[in-house]
Amino acid sequence: MTKILSVFSFLVLFSTLLLVVSAQQCGTTTPTNTVQWSLVGSTRVLNTNGCPPFDWSDQKTPNLAYPHTTSVTFPVTPEISTTPTSYLGLYLDKAKTTTNPMVPLGPIGYSRYGLLLYGNSDALFRDAYVYEGASFGKCGGHNDGQNNYHYHSVPNPTSAVTCVDYLESTTTHSPLIGLMLDGVPLFGPNGDGGVPPTNLDQCNGHTDTTYNFYHYHAQPNLQYPYLINCLMGCLTTSSGHLTNLGCTPSTTKYDYTPLNALLGITSVAASSSVAVATSSVAASVSAPVTVYASVPASVPASVPASVPATASSMISTARSSNMLAPVSSVMQTVPMFIPTR
Repeated sequence: MTKILSVFSFLVLFSTLLLVVSAQQCGTTTPTNTVQWSLVGSTRVLNTNGCPPFDWSDQKTPNLAYPHTTSVTFPVTPEISTTPTSYLGLYLDKAKTTTNPMVPLGPIGYSRYGLLLYGNSDALFRDAYVYEGASFGKCGGHNDGQNNYHYHSVPNPTSAVTCVDYLESTTTHSPLIGLMLDGVPLFGPNGDGGVPPTNLDQCNGHTDTTYNFYHYHAQPNLQYPYLINCLMGCLTTSSGHLTNLGCTPSTTKYDYTPLNALLGITSVAASSSVAVATSSVAASVSAPVTVYASVPASVPASVPASVPATASSMISTARSSNMLAPVSSVMQTVPMFIPTR
């Protein structure tokens, strides 16, 4: 009888634990996404729990999606540099001829529904789409080892399914995917008239008729670098895990006011929060995680000979001014950098 009671007690405890774990996961049949974009002074603020606004359960990693509360700030008016301020991928160029000596891991931006955007490297410094693409779900993302749902490429890359986070058009300009950490908006691959633009710079940025402010486009046809190759916006302390190559501000300035409507900010108030018109279902959240700077753990003594002269000079300058310090010396806390991808 005692053994029967012990087994029964164990089963009750085990069932209770399963219910607790299940309750903490991001919702599937009933999404538990919470996201709020607001204007506070000279910054746009994103508050999110990181849960997808759709059923994520078809992604094929063994990991789950759990809520992670985080708050991220972006400049309301990004300052555009005349040269790249940070390289985001495995290579310094879209042709993949020159390797990047400081590949960042962790977020390079956030989708408009508060989901993480990662670069094109996995945790082993391989092409994330090539080595991990098979694990992406129907909406284009998957979960990492810390149970964060994230994208490495355009959300919902097929036309056969519809995901709330991103709805592509073939006749008009691609919709907003989200904001990169420099505050510059990222759109899908198509420009004016639903056609991929031909005048993108090395970071996949330009201006067009639909949006006359500088913005990025994801790479068409799921080709490298998938999202973008580098940043042109001047970086702030909220993007501290990225290699900051410094900023040479352009004389051209842009009005990013139209971005408010794209993010669902329906009114402008200098110090008040305006919620996005999306799901606000309450969800369990966990404490922010400790974030580590980009790897490798030590900075190469010299820039590889294959690095273009301009990039080489920028990287050398950053290194000499201690902007490329070893990881161990710059451990810090910034939103949601997870090295297990």
